[in-house]
Amino acid sequence: MNKEDERLYMEMQLISQQIMQIQEHLQLMNQELNEINLLSESLNELNNKKGKVEALIPLGGGIYTKGVIENTKKVVASVGGRIAVEKSIEDSKKIVDDQSRIIIENMENMEENLNNLAAQAQLLQHKIQK
Repeated sequence: MNKEDERLYMEMQLISQQIMQIQEHLQLMNQELNEINLLSESLNELNNKKGKVEALIPLGGGIYTKGVIENTKKVVASVGGRIAVEKSIEDSKKIVDDQSRIIIENMENMEENLNNLAAQAQLLQHKIQK
């Protein structure tokens, strides 16, 4: 194998690693998007309820306690730094929708990068086969 072939092969390996990293990151982002979509649905359901609502309240580690949600029009949202504030369902939905939009935009950018890398890999493959 000559030096040019070695260089092309190493470049191909680097691109393959980048492709795998992007694919893994896309999977994580897709999971996050699914969670955000479930949250959005839950906010919609809660907003449509009238009066008190029985619910399972997560304590962590898959452990829940039964509870009653007395106000179905407001939620408490974390704003970072161990600070939480009361927000209306509508305001919370806007935040969730913004998060969803940002994730989708990031995923589209990553998919574009993935396509570019795949095209580069294909060009390298042709060069290596010559």
